Amino acid sequence: MRYTVSRFISLLLTLLLLLSGCSGGEPSEPPVSAVPSDFPIETSVISLPDVSTEQTETIVLTDEDLHKGDLLLVNRNVYYDASLCADEVTSVREGRTTQIQEGTYQLPIGKALLSRLETMQADLQSATSADIVFLVNDSYRTMDAQQAVYDDLLEQYGQAYVDQYVAPVGRSEHHTVLAADLSFYDLSSGAILATTSDGAAPYYAWLLENCRKYGFILRYTTEKEAITGYSAESWHFRYVGVPHADYIAAHSLALEEYLEQLKSTSFESRLTIQTDRGERYSVYYVPASSGETAVRVPKGDYTVSGNNVDGFIVTVREE
Repeated sequence: MRYTVSRFISLLLTLLLLLSGCSGGEPSEPPVSAVPSDFPIETSVISLPDVSTEQTETIVLTDEDLHKGDLLLVNRNVYYDASLCADEVTSVREGRTTQIQEGTYQLPIGKALLSRLETMQADLQSATSADIVFLVNDSYRTMDAQQAVYDDLLEQYGQAYVDQYVAPVGRSEHHTVLAADLSFYDLSSGAILATTSDGAAPYYAWLLENCRKYGFILRYTTEKEAITGYSAESWHFRYVGVPHADYIAAHSLALEEYLEQLKSTSFESRLTIQTDRGERYSVYYVPASSGETAVRVPKGDYTVSGNNVDGFIVTVREE
């Protein structure tokens, strides 16, 4: 959710505020770890001086807004209804502007997610001088589709397998428009390259090192299995947005850990992140109230995301 400078200004509300798995892709591959990041990134928590009401505005968010944005948490313990974002879905075939490929005909995917993957794909091609594109094996799933996947894999591989790799209905990131299971497709040869195959090595290395620049993280790694609840998946990439992907990669965090860490921040005490691309952001958390939540924000370029649990994250692009 992006807001303009003039939107939602309300003196009355300001005064009141002051008073108060995943499955799919390549499940047969061995688990992998994310490539360690050695890029420079500066982070800190800073306390800000009092800011007058003339420099801020108050927006009002609802319970529905709690389930919107790029920083939604969905896992075995946190439910998400796929119908909440159904109007944001297209198919790879219908929505693409490049030769990005789909694993099945008319594979559903979020419109914005598809565009972001195509942007990242273009830079992958430039960096490797290869005729390589992404193959999207899976992305958005309805509740019924997730149930079908769960039932099918349960029948094929048994309970132990689905407990490791497959989310129950309502507990999958594939219900959002933020996740994609990726492999590579060689346009020259027609070969499909799994993420950990020898043929994909240079492309996958680039993807692991650079996906953060486009707002993506490798969601399930070996080191974080106890936290995420899933075995490592080399193919499952999740969009969280810049600068959050930078911070998560730099500090080797699971999304669960990052969102929990943000709860120690506030408007007055924000997490600041400066990326190696010269971008500077400040980030803070606002706990949700029942019904409506008044959120104090600085005037300027910012976004707000619900966390799908109990609060909102404000991300401010600093000058």
